[in-house]
Amino acid sequence: MKFVYFLWALIENNSFAARNIPTLPEKLYFIYLYTYLKFKKVIRCDLLGQKAGSLYIYKHKIFFPDFSIFEMMFIDIFLKRLEALETNNSTPLIIDCGANIGLASFYLKIKFPDSQLICFEPNKVAFRYLLKNLKQFANCKAINAAVSGKNSKTAYLQIPASGSRADVGSSVNPDVWAARWPRQLVRNEKVKTVKLSDYINTAKTYDFVKIDIEGEELKVLRDLEKSKKIDQIKEMFVEYHRHAKNSYAEVVELLTRNGIPGGDVRPPLPRYKNAFYIAYFWAYRN
Repeated sequence: MKFVYFLWALIENNSFAARNIPTLPEKLYFIYLYTYLKFKKVIRCDLLGQKAGSLYIYKHKIFFPDFSIFEMMFIDIFLKRLEALETNNSTPLIIDCGANIGLASFYLKIKFPDSQLICFEPNKVAFRYLLKNLKQFANCKAINAAVSGKNSKTAYLQIPASGSRADVGSSVNPDVWAARWPRQLVRNEKVKTVKLSDYINTAKTYDFVKIDIEGEELKVLRDLEKSKKIDQIKEMFVEYHRHAKNSYAEVVELLTRNGIPGGDVRPPLPRYKNAFYIAYFWAYRN
């Protein structure tokens, strides 16, 4: 049964690469790389019990604390291209909110080596990996804080007490944990929260802002609108996390009235009705 799942995942995810990656050499490279990662995971993780690992991508080495979580991130970022940026600007300004170990930033720095990058990540373990993974690139700034709707030095980050997400999964929003993992035991880690608007310079245009902050996205979008800093952003990727205080409709309305309506939205499937789900928004100005 495990072999069937392995083979199915290999075929399905490599088909994503074939559909989503634009050039043939790049398609072949990432199909090879994902296949190599799958076999490496079987040998290192499943057989030898090694949880952490590393992988070379275009001669740059990325380190990760958990094979399973890394594989999921790799599929989303390199094969599905969920957080891709297309721009003619060779020196884009990029902000990564919820950078985790830095894989999305890693991808963007490979694609735009002269970009300027600001990353936010509150989880201390993930932040150590973020620093390690970005030190090989220039013009990267990493901030150990959670992005939210207000500045605070007394927030608490909820982190799973066990499981594959125990090293890198986290949120400062208790509602998202109650909705997503109602029976998951968590530990609390004191962190500071910051407003994204404080890091956006009104004299600059920001080519891409990624917001994947586990249920705090609406608070951040409201603050960006209130401060008018949203006008400085050309393109956004927003990962929406459903919970009672995080309105899906308000996210759509806010983006639309600020001139950057979602380019693509993935609505919840029927089995997620009245339950937790994630939706993706690509918002951009033409």
